[in-house]
Amino acid sequence: MAHMIVENHMVSSGNKKPWHDRGVVLPDDLLTSEQVIRAAGMNRTVVKTPLFAQMNSMMIPVAGKWATVVQETGEVLGVVGDDYEVLQDWDAFTFFDDIVGSGQAVYETAGYLYNAQGASSRMWLLARIPRELHYGGREDTATPYMLLYHGHDGMLAVRVMWTAVRVVCNNTVRMALSYSRQALDLDDEVGAGRVGMNIDQVYFKHTGDMAAKLEQAKLILGVTEAYYAKHEEVMRHLASVKMDDNQAGDYFLDLFGSDSEDAMTRDEKKLDKLFDLREREVEMAVNGLTSSINEPTVACAYNAAIEFVQFHSQKRRKDSALESMITGTVGRKTLEAFDSAFEYAQKAA
Repeated sequence: MAHMIVENHMVSSGNKKPWHDRGVVLPDDLLTSEQVIRAAGMNRTVVKTPLFAQMNSMMIPVAGKWATVVQETGEVLGVVGDDYEVLQDWDAFTFFDDIVGSGQAVYETAGYLYNAQGASSRMWLLARIPRELHYGGREDTATPYMLLYHGHDGMLAVRVMWTAVRVVCNNTVRMALSYSRQALDLDDEVGAGRVGMNIDQVYFKHTGDMAAKLEQAKLILGVTEAYYAKHEEVMRHLASVKMDDNQAGDYFLDLFGSDSEDAMTRDEKKLDKLFDLREREVEMAVNGLTSSINEPTVACAYNAAIEFVQFHSQKRRKDSALESMITGTVGRKTLEAFDSAFEYAQKAA
């Protein structure tokens, strides 16, 4: 079963379309964490209860296993071990209030997802950072976000991810954290290692001292402004390096091509679509909208690649697309597209 949005547990601020089309738009421009919790129905309490196996009329306790259960409804969300600690959803929202600044967070979208077993065990929240990113040219801007994603089924660590949405095409831009880690002195921020870092995310498991981990994560996430300054710098670099048609074709084939002969026709169709997407990007670059050099750039091919991945590569429901963007194939391919573009730009510079 694909992950599915719980429709009545979603909320979005402002009057524009939410991230990846998910969420219900509300008239208020800004939402406090308390408003989000009430509107999205996230003020439930999750508890750990002993797990039993039934054999005929006997109830046998299962050693070391617990069920996570919604106290108000009795919905079973998952099975966890002794060390698992529940992170209540309202604590997750408070975490975001502290990161963005008390009373200054702009909550864009929030909701629950069903897991593979049909339980609404996974929660996500998107907070917009109150600044605008400028990538190159006079009209290429992006909106930065922080995304929190976690589950109550024992299958998913708490994750907080940096991401941005490009205004001209609604593409989600993700830059690997390794490109900015040294500049931000993030190794010192990680401290005792209670919090992990991977690609463009920080994460921590539902074990040990959760309060201490949240405090440690806040130290890392406090560098958000510096991260996005580096992000902006790198994206401007991609928009300043030329890439002609042949080079763009090689870039696309490296990302999406296949070694098998029977896949040649599919590869040609992919290339046709990718070059169609790039054509619009090239037109904007040549007209100075997205590039300062008024020529086809690495950024043109990169933006075509991530638009292809996120909206054209395969048919999926919007809810499963959101899941894939966060933890699955779409997210990984988006990062691969960035890696390849950055490598080319560095060699060409």
